[in-house]
Amino acid sequence: MNQQMAILIATTVIAAATAVILVTRKDLCEV
Repeated sequence: MNQQMAILIATTVIAAATAVILVTRKDLCEV
């Protein structure tokens, strides 16, 4: 597995997690 590929996957996972957290926080704030 290439190092670039690993970095790319890690960045994508972090971005997805951040998006989920932001959406969840927005939902919690609205309630």
